[in-house]
Amino acid sequence: GRLRNKVAFHVVNDRHRTMVTKMISTTGLCHFAPLALSRARGSATPTPRHQASRPPSGMSKIQISQTSARVTRSNAQHAVGAGYGVERKALRHHSRLISCAAGSVPLESIEADPKVDFGAIATYIGATSFQWGAMIAALHVLQLATNALAASSSVPVWAPKVVVSLFFAVTSIKSRIFSPLDNSRPKIINKDGKKISMMEGVKRPTWMPPPLTFPIVWTSIGVLRTIASVLIWESLNRTLVAVPLAAMMLHLSIGDTWNTINNKEQRKGTAVIGVGFVWMSAVAVTYLYFQTYRVAGMVLAPSVLWLSIASCLVYSIWALNGRE
Repeated sequence: GRLRNKVAFHVVNDRHRTMVTKMISTTGLCHFAPLALSRARGSATPTPRHQASRPPSGMSKIQISQTSARVTRSNAQHAVGAGYGVERKALRHHSRLISCAAGSVPLESIEADPKVDFGAIATYIGATSFQWGAMIAALHVLQLATNALAASSSVPVWAPKVVVSLFFAVTSIKSRIFSPLDNSRPKIINKDGKKISMMEGVKRPTWMPPPLTFPIVWTSIGVLRTIASVLIWESLNRTLVAVPLAAMMLHLSIGDTWNTINNKEQRKGTAVIGVGFVWMSAVAVTYLYFQTYRVAGMVLAPSVLWLSIASCLVYSIWALNGRE
């Protein structure tokens, strides 16, 4: 007998139509699953060229399946070996399209020809550079202020340390005040006018920590950053304009830009790349702190552990929600 209409691919435009058609012809999928353009431009009937080929009469379903598997492997190897760009793209989208047909992945998340948003990349780099420069300038100003306080006989000797500690506490928790981007979490209102979580309707891994964990952990990391930075400041003869502290300012700037990408713009795919930069900058800062003053590096080390967990979480959420 025939094996017909086993998989239905919903194609929304001609580019998707062409890509899926070439994928079917290349991988040999037409031998066991015809292309059904059931929702493309309101058409419920596939065109004749997309009809499934009939298997030879007298073959059992097991024989048909085995034959189709051999044809699939042969054609796929031929396509990759020949270097056909379109076919390779079709092969990469194969599993995504099957998931789309099954309803587990939204069709809107599949792009036939994804493009790099160079304008957004330039904005992110420019905003990060601007924030880093502003924070370095703040360190310069604070250096002048603490020098003046230390030189004044009417000011307690502990005053400079208090001022520096307050600065690092603010920058460790609210560094986004230096960012030109909007790093605030969006307020999402449902149709009933009630505020809902930005994670509403988002698939999450089972091992994800409860929501209450995040503010507690991030506040704790802010405290650790403050303590470690003050220790570095003191170990450098109370010098604020130094490489380790400048690296910390860069790490905070990258993190704020990532917050805009992930929380405000909710670009999950870009956030996966961005969190890698956040993690690498955290490792670099911890290394510099450790080289400057070992205790400071050890104090800051838990932040790298948490960012490692957070990076895995960001990737898992992206993977579970269609890899957009």
